[in-house]
Amino acid sequence: MAPLNWNQPGRKVFNFIRGCDPQPGTTTTFKGEQVKLYNASYLMADHAAQPGEILEVTDKGLKVAVSGAALFITRFRTKDLGKIKAPDFIAAKKPQAGDRFGAPAVMRCC
Repeated sequence: MAPLNWNQPGRKVFNFIRGCDPQPGTTTTFKGEQVKLYNASYLMADHAAQPGEILEVTDKGLKVAVSGAALFITRFRTKDLGKIKAPDFIAAKKPQAGDRFGAPAVMRCC
C-alpha cells in the first residue's frame, strides 16, 4: 500500500489517486473504516475546507477538498461492499458535507 497524504498540494493528491487506479486503489479512511478511492477528477474550486473534507454529495459522486482545489470521486471500495459506484457508497455509508476522509497523518494505498 502506498500512502495518501491529504495535506499535499491538490494536484499531487489527484495524480497519486490517478496513479493507483485501477490497481491497487488509494487507501484512506472514512468514519474509521478503510476506503479505497478511484475515478477522481480534478476541479478548480475556492473553499476554506480542510483537505479530505467532503464539500458536496451529489447523485454521481463526492466533491472533496484538497489544497487549492477539489476532487470529484465516483468509485470506492470498502471491505464490506467491494468496489462500487458513488450512489451505492452514498446509500450505504451516508457521507455528508463536512464529513472528512482520512486524518492529517499519512495513510496507505498500494
